[in-house]
Amino acid sequence: MKKFLPIKQRPPILKIKVDIIPYMNIKTETIAKGTLVIIIATFASKILGFIREILIAKYYGASVITDSYLVATILPTALAGIIGGALTTVFIPLFIVEKNKNGDQKAWEVASSVIITSVIYLGIATLAAYFISPYFIRLVAPGFDLERYSLSFRLNQIMLPSIVFHGLLGLSTGLLQAYRHFSFPALATLMYNIFLISFITIFYLNPVVGLGIGNLTGIIAQALLVTFYLFRWKKLSLKDLKANFFHPIVKKIFWLMIPIFFGTGISYINLIVDRIFASKLPVGTIAALNFATRVKDIPIGLFAVALSQAIFPSAAQFAAND
Repeated sequence: MKKFLPIKQRPPILKIKVDIIPYMNIKTETIAKGTLVIIIATFASKILGFIREILIAKYYGASVITDSYLVATILPTALAGIIGGALTTVFIPLFIVEKNKNGDQKAWEVASSVIITSVIYLGIATLAAYFISPYFIRLVAPGFDLERYSLSFRLNQIMLPSIVFHGLLGLSTGLLQAYRHFSFPALATLMYNIFLISFITIFYLNPVVGLGIGNLTGIIAQALLVTFYLFRWKKLSLKDLKANFFHPIVKKIFWLMIPIFFGTGISYINLIVDRIFASKLPVGTIAALNFATRVKDIPIGLFAVALSQAIFPSAAQFAAND
């Protein structure tokens, strides 16, 4: 026969449920709030982006200028997406693990080293991009005539420094999201479209300034705004940035980035193939293809991306706790 313990000696089987439920509710509310904030900011950004596309269509249409601009953005966008995206994806979980294991101060020593090292490497990548850009444009737009090639090359040369600021923006945004700060980074995404819309409206007669410099200043403004907020919130200054290029976590980050390069690069290969074939079609084909893609990507950017950005820091935290 089974022996039953007296009621007073029985283990408190409901204690686990009582302890876990409030904890899970806190996490769920945090994710839900972060997702809602990002969705609202993304929706506002999409509206501004739609206005931006309307202005580009109004002033330039499906023309040589629009085609040249879209080809010029491929190299800085691809390098920023592949390097910066991989860096942020790998760094944030390791930062949270370090914070839980050795405390906030040690974690920020790692963050400082990663920020400085990344800016240096992205600067080197930018310099390399200046050398390869003439050949890259020929590769992705073999059907361009001299007029479209020259304009695309000029715009590309102006926008290449945005690679460094894309990386800085990704790191600063990731660090803020690791501390559940979703609102400011999400709202800061509006800066890019505000600057670009302003430049297009004012300098529409000069596409190099309106599109090229407008694009660059928008990224710079967004990156500096988020980084300034991060430093102010953490009460840091440039003097607090110290680089340790041989820190074990710094080395680990760059090794872990390698497989992500290949995964992220696939999507840009698809984009490059699209541009190669579209460049051989009549003028304006690249612009028309881009307008259609923008509309297609609205649901993905509005919901899927917003949810993933809010969940990722929490998922990293759960993994670090395990």
